[in-house]
Amino acid sequence: AGGVSRWDPATWAFGHVPVAPAGGEGLSNGYVTSFAEDQAGRLWVGTMGGGINVFDRSTGEIRHYRRDASRPGGLADDRVMSLLCDRSGDVWAGTMGGGLSRFQPSRGSFRTYREDPSRPGSLSSNGVISLFEDDAGTVWVGTYRGGLDRYNRGTDSFTSYRNVPSDPGSLSGDIVTAIAEGPGGTVLWVGTEGAGLNRLDKSS
Repeated sequence: AGGVSRWDPATWAFGHVPVAPAGGEGLSNGYVTSFAEDQAGRLWVGTMGGGINVFDRSTGEIRHYRRDASRPGGLADDRVMSLLCDRSGDVWAGTMGGGLSRFQPSRGSFRTYREDPSRPGSLSSNGVISLFEDDAGTVWVGTYRGGLDRYNRGTDSFTSYRNVPSDPGSLSGDIVTAIAEGPGGTVLWVGTEGAGLNRLDKSS
């Protein structure tokens, strides 16, 4: 709940960005969950309850993105769990219960993907814990109780990898907390809550 701290390696000292006072400038919420840097060098900071803060380090300006149910194109949920700036310039925000929001700078607004059991290819869960872009530019989504989703850009849809108790080759657990890639880009490592580590062979 202490906001953002920035470490200066030259002095070994920390500088702090505090939570904004009422009507003032600063961080929208002290519970910081995630960071990402976009192609313009701006720092995106996700918070638990305060949406997203974007720091323009060249001007010192801070911009806030919050959920606003009365306005379309806004952030899906102010409880941001994960952030990713991909190579195309889009910013992805995984939320606790609102699904996955995708900010496209050319549009200046968010598009949100949500779970829809009636629609094949939808997001598998509205709780998104982790995000990762691999060497091929594929975005992977770690969800809460929905397993691992792979975003397909051509069809704007998701392929889901979930735990199947009868299949030892399936994902070991459906709460995916961490994603990483092995050398060469052929293997994806998937960490879960309570179900160990998975090694996904992307070729098969």
